[in-house]
Amino acid sequence: MPDFPIVIKATDQFSAAMKTMRDSTQRFTKDMEGMQSRLEEAENSLPRREKERRSFPDGIFPIYAVK
Repeated sequence: MPDFPIVIKATDQFSAAMKTMRDSTQRFTKDMEGMQSRLEEAENSLPRREKERRSFPDGIFPIYAVK
């Protein structure tokens, strides 16, 4: 009976997947930080009355906010 060699090839797909997830998470975090800074900039540019109005749902203002 002839001998046949057995060849086994193993590839590490886990490391590549972890690197891809890490890169995606870093990009997402950077995008969220940019969005947060743009939202803060937009909020700071609003007049005081507009900020007060937006902080209460359905236009219900507490007594101290109405002048």
